[in-house]
Amino acid sequence: MTLADLRHTFATPALQNGVDIKTVSSMLGHYDAGFTLRTCTHATRQMQDQAAEIMGSFMSQVM
Repeated sequence: MTLADLRHTFATPALQNGVDIKTVSSMLGHYDAGFTLRTCTHATRQMQDQAAEIMGSFMSQVM
């Protein structure tokens, strides 16, 4: 496992567990949070399921 692999392994779970992107980006030494999102994070099935639940709840409230 490389250092880059460890950084990627850290970034996604950190976001998944509520650490905000600016903090994750700073901890990884990145100036731009967008760079962190583009290069060090991945959408997980759990994140996609959670987003679907949030949007489903929202849609049921507005319809």
